[in-house]
Amino acid sequence: MNAQRGPVHRIIVNATSPDLAERLERVGPVKRALGTVLEDWGIAPRAVRLDILTVVHELVVNAVRHAPPGWLQAALRLSPDGHRLVVEVHDPDHRVPAIGTAAFANAHAESGRGLLMVAALSQRWGAQRTTSGKRVWAELALPAAPPVPELSRAVGRVQIITDVVSASRVLAPTFSTTSPHLN
Repeated sequence: MNAQRGPVHRIIVNATSPDLAERLERVGPVKRALGTVLEDWGIAPRAVRLDILTVVHELVVNAVRHAPPGWLQAALRLSPDGHRLVVEVHDPDHRVPAIGTAAFANAHAESGRGLLMVAALSQRWGAQRTTSGKRVWAELALPAAPPVPELSRAVGRVQIITDVVSASRVLAPTFSTTSPHLN
């Protein structure tokens, strides 16, 4: 990983079945796998991960439902500063999605609102044609990450050691290396 790019995780999705129901069965495992990646990357709090996974779900479902059967790619890209995450899905269809008027027309419709949710949960989203189909992406803001617990403990221990060393210069005869503060 270089200073210009943060970590990237890609998943290849076999959505080649001619049966839509079989292709839709691929969405859950993709969502779970990317959820594990978010946890491994320390994306917190849980509500933020749920928003990200909602976007993942909607983009993958749209690709599976509207693209012809084929191989898809779902990816997460974390910015180097850790404050932004891009969810992207590549599929073999060249048609670029848009939020249609049907999403607003019927308040009781059970589908057609996925991109509205993506737009609401992300800072921005878009789609680009590629040589092999299209890339649909959404960029989400992430809260500043709290210090890593191990790093916090290490910094705390360094402070305790510094304090002990400073005190030991003044109280050299009573300095002990078995201080309970180092545990």
